[in-house]
Amino acid sequence: MNRMKQRAALLLALLVLGLSGCREEPAPSTPDVLVPAVMYNGEIYCSTGRQLAGEVAPEAIVGEITSTVPLSQWPTEEGQANFDGLGHPYAVTSDGLLVTVDNEWTLFELRDVEDQPQA
Repeated sequence: MNRMKQRAALLLALLVLGLSGCREEPAPSTPDVLVPAVMYNGEIYCSTGRQLAGEVAPEAIVGEITSTVPLSQWPTEEGQANFDGLGHPYAVTSDGLLVTVDNEWTLFELRDVEDQPQA
């Protein structure tokens, strides 16, 4: 009797494992989207999502976003961003690049995107 319970438990465990492996994973809700990025000084800076309070010294502002590409592409030109930020200023700090996003200074960090394909 005990052996029969063990077999039933084993069969049930295998059935559960088998069914869970067949479950289809949902597709990402936005599969063709990259992280917001800006090209400055020939390098790609990507958003950390971290907003910084306060003002930026005017002498730290080094440019503004001059053109945009879709969020599914990396910027390829100086001053270009892959989000809606045309005309937004950006500034260099010791932490990285600060860019105004939604009227807040947001930290962007240098990232090597050569190995990361376009979406």
